[in-house]
Amino acid sequence: MRNVRNEFDNAVYALRGALKAAIDDPTFDRNSLQEMWRHYQGVQTIAEGIPDPSDNAYNFDSSSLYPEEFDYSSPTVQAAQGNVEINTGFGQDVITFS
Repeated sequence: MRNVRNEFDNAVYALRGALKAAIDDPTFDRNSLQEMWRHYQGVQTIAEGIPDPSDNAYNFDSSSLYPEEFDYSSPTVQAAQGNVEINTGFGQDVITFS
């Protein structure tokens, strides 16, 4: 998926460059220059309102939640019926199926 904030930042940068070039061109139509300025300000305002992807509520560092010795990939399972033993960094759990 594309980063919307990044795309708008690129658009602001491109509009800024076009606006500077238009300002430096003595033959560029003044009415068009005013319109470009309004577009630049509008896109810049929209870009500033888009949250940075690093501020996303779903982005978090899970390493701070669980101890390093917690091994997600290899819990010990003894049986499909009866007792199931799960050894983790938090200790040992036994689940009984009947």
